[in-house]
Amino acid sequence: MEASRATSTRVPVAVLGATGYTGVELLRLLARHPGVELAFLSSEQYRERRVTEVYPFLRGAVEGTLCAPEPAAIAAAADVVLSALPHGAAAPLVVDLLRRGRRVIDLSADFRLRDPGVYARWYGVHALLGLFPLARAGVIRDAVIVDAKSGTTGAGRGAKVEQLFAEVNENFRPYAVGGHRHRPEIEQELRAAGTPAPVVFVPHLLPVSRGILSTMYVRATGGRPPLAELFAEAYQKEPFVVLRGEGTPPELREVRGTNRCTIGWYWDAPGEQAVVMTAIDNLGKGAAGQAVQCLNLLLGLPETTGLEAPALAV
Repeated sequence: MEASRATSTRVPVAVLGATGYTGVELLRLLARHPGVELAFLSSEQYRERRVTEVYPFLRGAVEGTLCAPEPAAIAAAADVVLSALPHGAAAPLVVDLLRRGRRVIDLSADFRLRDPGVYARWYGVHALLGLFPLARAGVIRDAVIVDAKSGTTGAGRGAKVEQLFAEVNENFRPYAVGGHRHRPEIEQELRAAGTPAPVVFVPHLLPVSRGILSTMYVRATGGRPPLAELFAEAYQKEPFVVLRGEGTPPELREVRGTNRCTIGWYWDAPGEQAVVMTAIDNLGKGAAGQAVQCLNLLLGLPETTGLEAPALAV
């Protein structure tokens, strides 16, 4: 979008990488956000084209021309920058913008893990929200198994043979077995919560466009923990965490297009383990929705601002 300083009371924001799946989800959410104005949109691939040429469904909601992500132009147009640039590409630009006094919310992995060699592809929030109450209570006994199923948008918008319709449709497969880069992020945050447990993480590709459904198996210390109590204590005041309760599994359609995470659980007595199930939209709670939630906190707005819409369940 052409660099232009917003004239209303809304805060001018820039979206970098605006034509990727996460970027366009940011546009969809921010277009109806009452506290911000889209002031700068960047895309290397589609620079100098109207955003509605690339995504016609945005007509009437988002207008403007896509520009190259030049730091000076971004800083001149926007007070806050949301970066949906690819991993590895964001860091230099983000550092430059911070030096120019701009506030930045980065959706890449570039500033997320201590070791840049193990950057994950998308956030481990689906697992962390399910495991945090148990880790904080110190009831995790040994290795945690995370069995995750993800929609195809988690792999990005770039053309890949394995993402073709004929390869994904009516198919279901694990990937990155034994070496997915997502695992270190989950282990890092479990350590931060006081439980240095190893994680066995196996992702699978679902023939759906968006969503992550995860089942986690946790062997507990000291017998059956008070699961309902632990989850309620952790999330009873969290507007974007929905507790389904004992024996009630979540579904992807409950969270599609939202910033919510739904959680269910049960106790497997023969195996002496807690089974925790979570569902998120990888483009929502896993990326753009979570970024808008952070933006609200940054601007001193209620966390739910611009994120109240119901799920796209049908």
